[in-house]
Amino acid sequence: MICRQCQQPFTVFPDETELHQSFGLPAPTLCPVCRLQGRLAFRNERSLYNRTCDLCHQPIVSIHKGTAPYPVYCQPCWWSDQYDAMASGQPFDFSKTFTEQFKQLQLAVPHAALYQTNATNSTYNNYVLNISDCYLLFGGGNNEHCLYGKYIIDCKDVLDVYSSIQNELGYELVGSDHCYNCRYADFSRNCRDCAFIAECLACSDCIMCYGLQHKQYYYQNKYVGPEKFAVLKDQYDHLTAAGWENAVQEFKDFRKTFPQRASHIYASEDCTGDLISNSVDCHECFDIKESEHCRYVSYIPLAKDSVDCTFGAPYGVEHCYNLCSATGNKNCHNAFLIWNSYDVAYSTECHLSHDLFGCAGLRKQQYCILNKQYNPAEYQALKEKIITHMTTTGEWGEYLSPEYVTL
Repeated sequence: MICRQCQQPFTVFPDETELHQSFGLPAPTLCPVCRLQGRLAFRNERSLYNRTCDLCHQPIVSIHKGTAPYPVYCQPCWWSDQYDAMASGQPFDFSKTFTEQFKQLQLAVPHAALYQTNATNSTYNNYVLNISDCYLLFGGGNNEHCLYGKYIIDCKDVLDVYSSIQNELGYELVGSDHCYNCRYADFSRNCRDCAFIAECLACSDCIMCYGLQHKQYYYQNKYVGPEKFAVLKDQYDHLTAAGWENAVQEFKDFRKTFPQRASHIYASEDCTGDLISNSVDCHECFDIKESEHCRYVSYIPLAKDSVDCTFGAPYGVEHCYNLCSATGNKNCHNAFLIWNSYDVAYSTECHLSHDLFGCAGLRKQQYCILNKQYNPAEYQALKEKIITHMTTTGEWGEYLSPEYVTL
């Protein structure tokens, strides 16, 4: 097939076709990369603004500008019972496109200032849950005293960390898990008291090392013993800013002298991509674990039978297609920011719900279309009519229109 956006050829694999057919969706018209771009257009992670909450009128930090043409509520107000998103419900008008009507709904319902859950003393963070005393984390959960990170989970006292799990006392970690008191560690696991290491496993007291396993008191991949290592450690513990930059460059030059690992896939079978662990039959996937039968899935643990899903920690997704920032969901497609729900399509910011179509900002609701509730039989009949209408207008099967992107 030829992508209608970038004009590049792409393949639709049988597992994708099977998933599309289960939802009654046609084959995609966009290649995987362009589909990813469409999803990520909705996820403003790091652009933060000062503004006021449109309900309590208190000063807040938000990913939405103060000039946004829709109401924005702080976290306590958005999750409160002081308003009813169902009040913005509207009947479906078959003389208009779905895009026109859903955009009108998006402008009417309140949007959360930030996407946080159980964040204590952690104002300047987004897409996080269960964190305390953290600053500028974008994606992750169960963190304490952490600064400057993306997609970090179960970490404590770490700084400048990317895509890492269960680390403590760390600085400049990338793709490293279960490490303690390590600095500048890339793709290393179960290491402690190390600095400038990469691709190391279960090492301790190592500096400037690459690709070692179960080693101690090593410098530049050579055993130096505890006495000499103590001298070297003291030198690297007291680097100036310039000295640190020199050490970084020295390590980059050193690691280039070794064969580089093609991908970081651990305890997995029939998988392609990078940073994959304990998974099976996952292709073109990145930063996933304990997943199976997935394609084009990234930043998600516990994914199953899903395609084109991005950012789904900590609970994963099952039998889902084309989701972004969605977790704990089953049988959902073409949606953004859906949590712990099932049978939801073409919706945004809906949680703890099921059987929603074209809804925004709902919680604990069911059988709703454009935020208007129906009985189950009415819901199913109207949903089928809307699908036929969207097929005629060319909207059915495509992801949410960029017109919905909130600013």
